[in-house]
Amino acid sequence: MLNWRSCPFDEEDSMVRSHTRSIEGEEGCSVLERLWERPAVRVISLAAGPRRGGPGSRAVHGGR
Repeated sequence: MLNWRSCPFDEEDSMVRSHTRSIEGEEGCSVLERLWERPAVRVISLAAGPRRGGPGSRAVHGGR
């Protein structure tokens, strides 16, 4: 696994060049970890309407 802390990255320079006022996120993770490694969204379930015009709806649930 890549050690993001060893990559050359300057948070202040990144904030200036991206016109960002502050960087928030998960405690203990670097900005690069939050941008490239950590999930941004966790999908719990998806719901869909009727399939091919059939009655009812279908739901897809993540593995447990």
